[in-house]
This record gives sequence, structure tokens and C-alpha cells, in this order.
Amino acid sequence: MSENNFAELYKTWSTDQLLSVVDNPDHYEPSVLEAAEIELKSRQLTTEELTAARYVLKQFYL
Repeated sequence: MSENNFAELYKTWSTDQLLSVVDNPDHYEPSVLEAAEIELKSRQLTTEELTAARYVLKQFYL
């Protein structure tokens, strides 16, 4: 999948799903990681929103 395809795909992903990518950079190609980071930045999330998404992510992996 090309970088552009990942950018389009990531627009449909939840914030916690995107955080799972950026929090595990060793598991992804640099272009995939960059696309996830760009999408997160484009959402202009508050600290509270990011904290809530990280909480959801932690609950998923318990």
C-alpha cells in the first residue's frame, strides 16, 4: 500500500488506533508511521482527548 493510501485509510481510523501505530514505531515502516502522525496532527486533538484515547488503548490491551 502506498503512503497516500495509508493517509486515506488513516482518516477512517479512530484516534486510539492511530496512537497504537505511533506508540509502536518499531513495528511499522517509516512512511506508515509518518502518515499516522500527520493524521493525528491534522485532528488538532487536545491533551484531554489524547489522554482519553490512550486510556481506551490501554483498556484494549489489558
